[in-house]
Amino acid sequence: MFSQLRILESNISFKLLRWLLIWFLVLFIALGSNPVLAINDTIKIGVLSLRGNLKAEEAWQGMIEHLQNTVESHEFKIIPLGFDEINLAIRQRNVDFIIANSSIFVTLESRYNASAVATLYVRNSSGVPINSFGGVIISKADNPSITQIKDLKGRRVAAVSETSFGGWQTGLREIINKGVLPSEFQSLVFLETHDAVVEAVLSGEAEVGFVRTGTLEKMAREGSIRVRDLYVIGDRHLSYYPYRVSTQLYPEWPLAKLAHVPDDLALKIALSLFSMPESYMLYHSPYGAGWGLPQNYQPVHGLLRELKLPPYDHSESLTLPDTLKNYSQYLLLALISFLAGIGFISYIFMDQ
Repeated sequence: MFSQLRILESNISFKLLRWLLIWFLVLFIALGSNPVLAINDTIKIGVLSLRGNLKAEEAWQGMIEHLQNTVESHEFKIIPLGFDEINLAIRQRNVDFIIANSSIFVTLESRYNASAVATLYVRNSSGVPINSFGGVIISKADNPSITQIKDLKGRRVAAVSETSFGGWQTGLREIINKGVLPSEFQSLVFLETHDAVVEAVLSGEAEVGFVRTGTLEKMAREGSIRVRDLYVIGDRHLSYYPYRVSTQLYPEWPLAKLAHVPDDLALKIALSLFSMPESYMLYHSPYGAGWGLPQNYQPVHGLLRELKLPPYDHSESLTLPDTLKNYSQYLLLALISFLAGIGFISYIFMDQ
């Protein structure tokens, strides 16, 4: 009697072990879609295209050349991304690092466990490093009827994107605090690049525009506009800041690593960027630019929380397609676990 029980127990234990081994094999395959970077992989750095893809590649080419020369065993590639392309690029594992505005980073930190490894800085004409930015609200200089934030009511307004921090969200906070709501505009359009917003204001297509700090000065330096043709609404006239600004300042763009990137690789890249000659980043400032220690992004959290924007848009509900897209891997593992459990139980009882 006892020997039969021991044989039965041994058979059940063997079957249990076999099913566990099969389950771990399936689990390993299922998780195989998230490989750690191999030593010779090309490191893809996604960058938000503020002014179009060609200018994005031009802006960061010097940094890529520096990384190619200083980080062994890796190739580096810039992937320009529009505002509406970043989330998809991350979900499809098309990028390993992201350089984007501060509010996009905060959202990626919440959704994808991204982490900042460095923060951008630019030097002003006095050689002082500046690692903050804000928004600029502009109108045409020859339009005396729009000189204050209250004048935005009933106007045709252009901004960059709903997720543009400098080109919409910083200015949005400013106008709301001054008692003006977007619903009080005559119209609001998002034009996807900062250049397009400036050009819309100059052409009369829009009466008011929202762009990030530094946009006007860069376009003037390139000869495409004259700053004197534009009026900065709510200009703060900050003596220590090199650009015209209508809003408070926030931490500059971070370089963020995504969760699948090994910490030691991120450290190598960060150390390389900390020692990069500032002449590699002259596109960002004629006086030099570079990367420093990651800054505290709590002020950005504060703005997003105040405006109830993602990731603090708690009223936002996911549709079924969004849920399947965002949590497909976890749903797959849950289904595999369920089927494995049913199969194991059926196998045990059918074999008795």
